[in-house]
Amino acid sequence: MLLLPWLPATLINLLVPVGQKLSSGQAAFSAIPWNFLKPGLGFTALYRAGLGLVLGILLRQRFTLTVLLWTALMYLMANLGAIPGLPGAGFINPVSMEISLFMPLAILGGFAIGGILELLDKIIPGRWQLIPRVILVFLGAAAGIWGAQRLIPTLNPVTFLARQADFPAIHWIDQNIPEEETILINPTAWGYGLYMGNDGGYWISALTQHPTLPPPVLYGMGTRTEIEQVNQVAEGVRTAGDDPTALWALMRAENIRYVYTGARGGVISPIALSQSELFAVRFQQNGTWVFEALPQNP
Repeated sequence: MLLLPWLPATLINLLVPVGQKLSSGQAAFSAIPWNFLKPGLGFTALYRAGLGLVLGILLRQRFTLTVLLWTALMYLMANLGAIPGLPGAGFINPVSMEISLFMPLAILGGFAIGGILELLDKIIPGRWQLIPRVILVFLGAAAGIWGAQRLIPTLNPVTFLARQADFPAIHWIDQNIPEEETILINPTAWGYGLYMGNDGGYWISALTQHPTLPPPVLYGMGTRTEIEQVNQVAEGVRTAGDDPTALWALMRAENIRYVYTGARGGVISPIALSQSELFAVRFQQNGTWVFEALPQNP
């Protein structure tokens, strides 16, 4: 119900265009990158979900059928080629599907704990039923701490867009640039024909009131015209990132005055912009830059 207002746009602007591009051929479930289910306590989560599934079937819980159908539908959408006669490509990326498995796994794993408590309540009389719950609280806290220690090392620093140096720069933007000003940031391909930010500039719209270009990937829920306009600018920036004259012309055409390059960096060259008469440096600190495109070409 909460997602309903966005579903028509998702169907028209995202799923239908992807479906029209589906290629023929066959693909097996083995193409799915199962390794994403293994890091940290991945196997523990799978075992617990399996236990929850078994308990759900034994206790005749109808939700288990719902979860199984839900999971099967995700597999199908990610890999249509597993069904004879259907195109090999899927509506969604297999990695996205696998990441989304945390939802059915969490439901089944949670029911495993709840189902065990329910069975213990039938065995343990009266006030003694409190004991398993107290034990569960302490075991849950210990598992949370242990799980965090196992999961944190699996994070890939390369995927972190923002660096510590970005936050003073973003604070400066919040304090010194008018809210209605759109800020150009380093773009990179995200998937499904959309673009995202490549560095800490992607946090500007979340931490300030300033829109960015590219905006959050939710712009994919917009009209086809809006999506194509953002994509066209992002592609232009990727081409003109190290050419101050071309980038200046692009920004002027789109009525954008400011450009931000973060500590992580991207296709926009801050060195090239700093050496150009077309741009003025408004902020520079620890590898972060804010430039203003000057009103006219000198």
